[in-house]
Amino acid sequence: MDFVAIDFETANFKRSSACSVGITVVKQGAIVSRYCKLIKPYPNYFEPINIGVHQIRPEQVKNSPTFSDLWEEIHPLIAGMPLVAHNAPFDKSVLRQSLEVYDRVCPDFEFYCSHKIAKSLMPDLFNYRLSTVCEVLDIRLNHHEAQSDADGCANIILTLARQHGARSVAELNEIAALRKKGAKLR
Repeated sequence: MDFVAIDFETANFKRSSACSVGITVVKQGAIVSRYCKLIKPYPNYFEPINIGVHQIRPEQVKNSPTFSDLWEEIHPLIAGMPLVAHNAPFDKSVLRQSLEVYDRVCPDFEFYCSHKIAKSLMPDLFNYRLSTVCEVLDIRLNHHEAQSDADGCANIILTLARQHGARSVAELNEIAALRKKGAKLR
């Protein structure tokens, strides 16, 4: 099972305002590398509510590279790999908009959502927040720290894949889709 889990934290309500990224690379069913960086956001201002969530402050990123600067490091880590995020529509839009503001083309990634997969395969939880799913699956998490969130997402996928006999994220996603439709599973 090969995939990359990705998580962004944003400085404000603009999806282009990534201020931190965490990346967890999984190859052959094991975490093989991690990448985490602070980012100078665009636009470069912080909303108090965002700081309250992730605790990243303007002074921490004032000398950080922009997302455009980091793209040369990030792209080789994720190129050709399926991406997974918990609440994938958010992280996918942050990736896309963070590239667009610097006139960079966003590659067409295969993107999966661990939130949707968990919701389908773990139907009795009271919510499907990353912290809840990780707690139920006994996965360590320092919530809203980008690297920890990416690790948590990766471990959710690895755990559910083992539980359901999936050999890829695509196969796990298909199992989850069948379960959601009420089809009988193996």
